[in-house]
Amino acid sequence: MTQFPSDLLPFYDQIYRYALRVTGSRNEADDVTQEVFLRYLGSGKSYQGDQLRNYLYRTARNYMIDQHRRRTIQAKLTSDENSESSLAYRSLFTPPASPDQSVQTSELQAIVRREVNRLSPQKQEILHLRYDEQMKAKDIAEVVGLSYGNVRRILSETIAFLSKELEAYK
Repeated sequence: MTQFPSDLLPFYDQIYRYALRVTGSRNEADDVTQEVFLRYLGSGKSYQGDQLRNYLYRTARNYMIDQHRRRTIQAKLTSDENSESSLAYRSLFTPPASPDQSVQTSELQAIVRREVNRLSPQKQEILHLRYDEQMKAKDIAEVVGLSYGNVRRILSETIAFLSKELEAYK
């Protein structure tokens, strides 16, 4: 049995957390993470640092989009409104709540979460990559397939919108 390359270890948890945030399911996050690293190792490509991280995030994102499309098509074929894919779509980008998080969540955090959940999935993803994953705008642009300028614009507009919305609660 071959050992997992040590240069990939720091990225394993990052990709898992990203997949968990997007899917809301530990099992799906495990599957996504495994698939991402299998694809990278099988590709024969060799990246380092930010280039490697961006490749892994982009692969995870594309895989999750593909999985979502497959579930959506499957749901349309069965026309079951309460199918797993329909429920997964509604919970897309909703962070899982643990008992510890629930206890520690302040009123302001609840308000921020509610406002962020009102944003489009694209804006939520960009915010997550920027603030939760600490990625730079140029790296986010590469992961989500937008120009650097568009990512900066979206970040700026979204932060301004959230700031304005939160002013009402002060």
